[in-house]
Amino acid sequence: MSAKGLISHILDYRKLISAFLATLLFLAFLYYVHIPKNLLYSVLLVLLCFALYLGSKQKNNLLVLGVLGGVSLVVVLFQLWQAWSTFFVINEWDFLALYTYGKAGADGLAFYDPASFTHFMETIPVNMQLSQDFYDSVIKVGCDYPPTSMLLFAPLGSLEVHTALVVWRLFIILALLADIYLVYKIFDTHENRWFRLLIVVILVFVLPSTNMTLNLCQTNFFVLFFILLAYRDKDNWKAGMFLALAVVFKPVAAVVSLYFFVNRKWKPITSFILTGLALCLLSILFFGWSNFITFFTSPPTSRIPLTNYYAITFNQSLYAILYRLSLHDGMALLSQNLSMIVLFSSAVLTATACLGSVRLSRINSNAAFLIFLPLALLIYPLFWIHYAVILLPLLFEIISYKNKTALSYFLVIFLLVINSIFTACLLLLALLVFFSFRKQSVFGPIDIKFLHFR
Repeated sequence: MSAKGLISHILDYRKLISAFLATLLFLAFLYYVHIPKNLLYSVLLVLLCFALYLGSKQKNNLLVLGVLGGVSLVVVLFQLWQAWSTFFVINEWDFLALYTYGKAGADGLAFYDPASFTHFMETIPVNMQLSQDFYDSVIKVGCDYPPTSMLLFAPLGSLEVHTALVVWRLFIILALLADIYLVYKIFDTHENRWFRLLIVVILVFVLPSTNMTLNLCQTNFFVLFFILLAYRDKDNWKAGMFLALAVVFKPVAAVVSLYFFVNRKWKPITSFILTGLALCLLSILFFGWSNFITFFTSPPTSRIPLTNYYAITFNQSLYAILYRLSLHDGMALLSQNLSMIVLFSSAVLTATACLGSVRLSRINSNAAFLIFLPLALLIYPLFWIHYAVILLPLLFEIISYKNKTALSYFLVIFLLVINSIFTACLLLLALLVFFSFRKQSVFGPIDIKFLHFR
């Protein structure tokens, strides 16, 4: 290598190191001045988009890599620190609630009968005073998951509570790593592998719902795992099986099966139904017919206090948004007809998504499948903020569009996800429906020539 070439390489890597250190110093300054967390997330996303913009200039490859490396290091270390600080802490929400459901199932109790929970709560060795909300939402309601979900929670409830906590957290972390790997492998737009990996890591970890899922010990990463598998094999019979398994963790995933029905995917439909029936039979076998049928004859949703589930902004579903709106003065008409209005609005959104999916299937089957993710969150009555992690496949699909304005859509959507996930879901749904009516395709991989690093 000539002296001139050597100097050029040294200068290039100096750019990388300088960008990396400058990004770290900038983020350290933001932490030092105690910037609000939501604003910090917005700054990280702006940095990400700025790095992608610089990358469009073919001479800034290593500069982009330095910025992305700095952002990814910060978000990963932050999440690791947060996860470790609560790793051995038993919280009411949501680990203790899930463990309580599982213990009722493992002990052979009627887990949809609130009376069952009052008998064994004192046998769980936790040194905490349970809140009134926990009594109102768990003890007085019973398990609010379908019978098939107990196939997951009962093994957890068979363990000692502290052991169960460690095992459960480890499984959640493994599911998160599996999700990152799947996203990395599935959304391959022929970019440099390091660039693509950093983008995936940043987008996964920067979502507030990722941090919430880890803190709450929730099952969202498992749901995302099976949705990603169903998305990957969406035209294969295995997609229906994967989606049925996702429903075990969160019933909200059942809405995504509409893709199979409206687009006449008979093999996935068959496997979805057969897998669902097999899971129902297993739940009857392990927990009895009485437990299974009680979920339908005496649904726990009828005992859920509205103020606990729908009055708080943590619930971003259509029902919750309209319920909170009905509490304001001058909203008597909405309050009196809330259920009918929610049902009608849900039907309109569902019909719109189905129409969009059919039209998108002629252009890009990926978008035709993913349009049901925001729909599922909107119409599912218990759409908690941390459910937003299942939007990740759609967000990655959007930034892979060849349309040059896709990055602008992406930034706006992500900022909305932080401030109002309900609004973000509506915007995502509207965006895909709009794309379905475009005469020219806006879908496909971005042609990024600058990713050929020297």
